[in-house]
Amino acid sequence: MSRKDALKIFNARENNLKGIDLTLPHDAFVGITGLSGSGKSSLAFDTIYAEGQRRYIETFSPYTRQFFDKVKRPKVDLIENVRPAIAIQQRTRILNSRSTVGSMTDINDLLKIVWSNIAIPVCPTCGLDLVRWDAPSLTRHIEKLCQVKPDATFIIGVQTKNSKEQIERLQIL
Repeated sequence: MSRKDALKIFNARENNLKGIDLTLPHDAFVGITGLSGSGKSSLAFDTIYAEGQRRYIETFSPYTRQFFDKVKRPKVDLIENVRPAIAIQQRTRILNSRSTVGSMTDINDLLKIVWSNIAIPVCPTCGLDLVRWDAPSLTRHIEKLCQVKPDATFIIGVQTKNSKEQIERLQIL
């Protein structure tokens, strides 16, 4: 996609925005992030959405326009290639300061699955990759380590399907 087809904003001054120039690609997922009060909503809703909605409503006949709320023109020098816009109402269902978009949309759980499948676990102390062992391989490895360092202490974590089986296995070790 060429940059000439992108949404271009020049000198946006709505609310907390202080003369922002911006180029955003069309047909791509664009996330707007920043500190509280940095102008995210002003950019998304009061500038981009307002101009797209205003231009869309202008395409209607004067008779039809009378049934729409008047959308004010945003404080901006120029917006190029703006498309008609819709917006999902910005509101919070859960009044908890720890709620995020990820927790409210349940995407956090899906991301945990993705990260756990593509991640390589690493020991936080020494930085070595953690390894999953089957019983015979682990036995051979421990025997080798005992030959090298006979007085060593080993801590072995076991993951099983039920806790009763885990207790029995830990007693055997």
